[in-house]
Amino acid sequence: MRRFLSGLSGAPLSLVAGPATPPRSASSGTSAGGDAPSAGSSALPQCDPHAISFLVVPCDQELLLPTTIGEHLIERCRMTPIPEEPIATSPFEPPVAYVALSERYVDRRNLHAREADALGPQAGTRRRAEFTLGRAAAATALVQLGLDSPPPILRGPKGEPMWPDGVIGSISHCCGWAVAVATTQPPCIAIGVDIEKISDVAGLDGRLVCTPRELRWSDELPGETSLRLTLILSAKETIFKALFALHRQFIEFRSVELSWSNALRSFRVELLDHALKPISHLPLVVGCSRDGDIVRTHLFVGTPPT
Repeated sequence: MRRFLSGLSGAPLSLVAGPATPPRSASSGTSAGGDAPSAGSSALPQCDPHAISFLVVPCDQELLLPTTIGEHLIERCRMTPIPEEPIATSPFEPPVAYVALSERYVDRRNLHAREADALGPQAGTRRRAEFTLGRAAAATALVQLGLDSPPPILRGPKGEPMWPDGVIGSISHCCGWAVAVATTQPPCIAIGVDIEKISDVAGLDGRLVCTPRELRWSDELPGETSLRLTLILSAKETIFKALFALHRQFIEFRSVELSWSNALRSFRVELLDHALKPISHLPLVVGCSRDGDIVRTHLFVGTPPT
C-alpha cells in the first residue's frame, strides 16, 4: 500500500530483530475526564491500548509564535518536538510483537518459494530487497508470537500481506529498514505501522496527500514543513494499513483528515468518506516518533467495549 516512497541501498540484507522492550506508547490520549499532560512535558501519556480515547488539547501558550500579516498580528503554533525513539524500540504495548530489521546487520535471507512467486519475476533488485526484508521482519514477529515455523506471508488480491488465521499485522520498509508488527485477533481488531524518511518527502506536493486544513497546518511554519508533511503521509499510510483489515478497500488520502495534538504528540483521526461510516465510530489516534531522519507512526485499535 506504499504509494510514493521507497529506498534501499542494495547493501547485503541482515536479519536481527529489535529488542522487545516495553514501549512508550503515543497511540492513545487521555480520557474525557482525565488530566491533559502539562505544558512542555516531555513524558508521553501511558494508557491501556484497549481503551483508547482522545482529548483535543489547545497549543501550549509558550509555543505560540507571533507573526504579522499586513496590519494583523496572528499567532502560529510550533509543534512540540515529537519523541526521539530508536526505531528498534517498540511503540506498542504487549502482547504486540514488534520487529525492526536493518539491511546493515544481517545476512541475505532467501524468500520462501511461495513468497517469491507472490512477488513475481519482474520485480527489480530494490523492490525484491525491500520485500525480502519486510517478510523477514514479519516472520520474526510471528516467531515472537509463538509460531515456531511461521508460514509464508503471501499477498492478497490487492497486494496486502496475508497473515495466518487469528493474526493481524502490518509491514513497512524505508531507507534500509523494515518494521513489522503482529498480534492476535482479538483483542486487536486493527493495527498499523509505517516509517518514512523526512528528506525523501521534502519535494512531495502536499496537495496529493493533504486536505486543505492539513495543508495549511503543514505550511504553517516553513522550518517544519517537511517534518509535518512526512508525519501526515506516514500517519495516513498507517491508517490505511490498519483499516484495510476492516474495510477491505483502499482509502484515498483525502478521505481521512488528521488533527495534531501538541500535548499528546499524536494525531486524532476523522474519516470523511461516507463509505467509511461503518467504522467511523472507532477511536483512532496515531502515535508518532522519530529516529533521526526517519519518522515512525503507529496505530492500535482494540476491541470496542460492549
